[in-house]
Amino acid sequence: MALDSVQCYARMHNYEFIVIDLKNFEYNKTRCAHPDILFKRHCILADYMEKRSDLSYFLFIGADMGVVNPAHKIEEYIIPGIDLFFYYRIGLLKLTNGSFITPSVQHNVTSINYWGPFDIMADSFILRNTNYTRTFLRYWADSYYKVQYYAFFNDNPILHQVFMDYFAKDKDICFPLLMTAGTIIETYEWMACTNYVYGNNWTQEIFDDRVVIRKKYEKMWARDHGEYSIAKNKWSDRDFIAHGWKEQWRSNIDTWFPYKNAKYNFDLTLCGTKDALKNWHYPNGTRPEIKIEEAQLDKILDGWVSDVHKF
Repeated sequence: MALDSVQCYARMHNYEFIVIDLKNFEYNKTRCAHPDILFKRHCILADYMEKRSDLSYFLFIGADMGVVNPAHKIEEYIIPGIDLFFYYRIGLLKLTNGSFITPSVQHNVTSINYWGPFDIMADSFILRNTNYTRTFLRYWADSYYKVQYYAFFNDNPILHQVFMDYFAKDKDICFPLLMTAGTIIETYEWMACTNYVYGNNWTQEIFDDRVVIRKKYEKMWARDHGEYSIAKNKWSDRDFIAHGWKEQWRSNIDTWFPYKNAKYNFDLTLCGTKDALKNWHYPNGTRPEIKIEEAQLDKILDGWVSDVHKF
């Protein structure tokens, strides 16, 4: 259903819909020989972009991300001259009496069930088709060989080390935390350290005038399941894409709005017609009570992030 929603959206707005399925997708198996598919995909994407000089921008999304509001266009989220757009997921870092070390200060987290916006989303980003972007993707993919022997890693936390390598003065100051990480929580502590260092205590959003990490909900094109929990499953017209549309979670995950518990599938024959929007209706009046105004949702999410950053 998630992929169908994206395919339908692409037809509505005359975007090209490209699926990178490694079983059927031709790619350079020598150049992109990474054993881990999460790293391999960035290498494949870089090569594909190089072949497609006719395309100026790409929106990359994972297979479990779906369009919930097709009224938005990708161009809304692009800043001319910027090559890469990422955003922070909030609600990932959970610590109990934990701490992490930054260059001059030890930050103690003593509250139970502490959550923090320390995670750069690796499953969705916007790319301008430039050599800078393709080089960044290949560097990210090749980072696999630097971290393959550590206990907890994938392309998501390692993206933070890529930002360290690209933008931090002391690139390895947080790396000992990763080398000694024995649990996923300790890996998150390392991620928090990198965010503090390369992001100047989470204040920086634009890096070298080439890369952006969005922190404000109003500037993000997607929301994660953590944000839906924080907002008590509310959504607004500002929402565009939702992460977490796994079929096995359909009956109990909040990001299926407004289709939760609905036996509903997209009619792709409508997507190129004036009736395309019928694919995004509320089946049988499902869950209309969860919609709120944009300003209300901004206040909930952006206010929550501001409070977390005060620790």
